[in-house]
Amino acid sequence: FSVGELINTYHKGGDVGNVKGVAYMKNGKVFETGKSDRINDLDTLPREARELMNMEGYFELGLFHSPKGKNRVGNVMATRGCPEKCTFCTTPDAWGNIVRWRSPQNIYEEIKELVEIYKVEEIQFDDDTLTANRKKLLELCDLIAPLDVRWCTPNGIKINYHSKNPEMQDYLYKKMHDSGCYQVTFAIESGNQEVLDRTKKRLPLETVKPAIESAKKAGLLVHTFWMVGFPG
Repeated sequence: FSVGELINTYHKGGDVGNVKGVAYMKNGKVFETGKSDRINDLDTLPREARELMNMEGYFELGLFHSPKGKNRVGNVMATRGCPEKCTFCTTPDAWGNIVRWRSPQNIYEEIKELVEIYKVEEIQFDDDTLTANRKKLLELCDLIAPLDVRWCTPNGIKINYHSKNPEMQDYLYKKMHDSGCYQVTFAIESGNQEVLDRTKKRLPLETVKPAIESAKKAGLLVHTFWMVGFPG
């Protein structure tokens, strides 16, 4: 829902029950206003007002995902949505099953601003499915390469989107590396196929090792996500 609409309605003394995407309690009962409309053109969203934040304080703390020797890190989201339906993840419910990209030019302009104004040395993409749209990602790589800034995917990417075409997979990882990517994180979650299938993680285990080898061949460091304690 629109946080702005909710805040404006609240401060004006209006009825928050008229704002879509809200759950609230009144007289001991819980009310839900229904799902809010999806924003399909993400370029219409305003840029983060980083000038209102103590950016130097964040850099000084340095508590980012996994910077490798860099303290001036900027976080960027290029997309919303995920085509997967993993039972342990809220992303499809929050953002929907259709991956919506900001235009690569729009993303580039944000990164350029981070580099030039805030002297950021590393970009961390917080997307769930940055590699799902190969065309958009390749276009973004071409745009950000001249900025000479390191970047990584610490929030994880699905490992098998391009496994049916090993040559394309090799090309994609090499393109990412050449544009400044130094590390990818693969969301594998479990080494047991039965567990993966039960959690609706559409990941054949036989695709894992080739993808890791492909990424390392391209010069990328590889991290992996694992989860324990799934029911059963």
